[in-house]
Amino acid sequence: MLYAVKIYLFLKKIRIALGLKKINFENLFSEKLRGVSLEDLEKTYSLLKGDYSKKLFVDLISMRVIGGKISLDIEANEVWRLLPGIEKNMKDDVIKTKNYDLNLHALGGIGFPINMYNTPMAIFTDFILKQYEFCKYDIVCKVERGDFVIDGGGCFGDTALYFSYESGDEGKVFSFEFIKENIDIFNKNVSLNPNFRKNINLVQYPLWSAPGKNLYVINDGPASKVLLDKPDGDVPIEIIKTISIDEFVKVNNIKKIDFIKLDIEGAEPEALCGAEWVIRKFRPKLAICLYHDIQHFSTIPSFIDGLNLNYDFYLDHFTPHFGETVLFANPR
Repeated sequence: MLYAVKIYLFLKKIRIALGLKKINFENLFSEKLRGVSLEDLEKTYSLLKGDYSKKLFVDLISMRVIGGKISLDIEANEVWRLLPGIEKNMKDDVIKTKNYDLNLHALGGIGFPINMYNTPMAIFTDFILKQYEFCKYDIVCKVERGDFVIDGGGCFGDTALYFSYESGDEGKVFSFEFIKENIDIFNKNVSLNPNFRKNINLVQYPLWSAPGKNLYVINDGPASKVLLDKPDGDVPIEIIKTISIDEFVKVNNIKKIDFIKLDIEGAEPEALCGAEWVIRKFRPKLAICLYHDIQHFSTIPSFIDGLNLNYDFYLDHFTPHFGETVLFANPR
């Protein structure tokens, strides 16, 4: 298999570079890939378009197999030189949360008429790296003027504001967030930007495959997640009902959906299942995070491809480590 040969040769190169005499590849794959077969990954590799996406896929899987001994050297890109400027220019006005201190930022200096409380890294990722866009080699998969957008994982409102800026006065952003602390900051950030507020609709439910499902919530700020089964231990939990994208669009008579972004801490496959009618009807552009579970590198592309809707698939990644891998599916 072409993919298996490429990843084997890459790992062999890493073994030599690290000065290791031997690596038991079979044990590594079994331990790190948790039931994902090379055949599964081969299918994803074959779906990806372009040398950039294919090479990145091999590098990402290899990094996950070999562990923290290698990185992608993404920070070598010159654009990372802009990050210290964002940190330097943040205001002293701070909101303290469970996980982060969120400074007030005025983004005019980087070309966006937006003010918000957030971390410098989040602003850098959303507005400089543009995590939920694939614009390479004449391929454009992004929010554009007039687009109606599903923003799965609204968090502090940063992506909602970015999408509202990109979609303009005729666009709409439907942002899904259900953690109270995140919602409070979301509303504060949106209120700071009245020019974009009118196009943003906050929906305070988690996305799932079906509406009205009771799920357990583990509150961890931006990394909060929902579970079908009650978690072990004495951690504080909350029960919340779900919504699906299909149900939301139908009940609210939304005339179209042009773009779906999902970054929802491992619930992406469930949310996609609950969006099948919308995807079939509107064939929106998709930006779906894969990095929360190694199995998603196989199951998510396979699900979308199985709809037989003529999507082209591209991959991008936005950190030197495991996080922030996004699959882009662009309708032909």
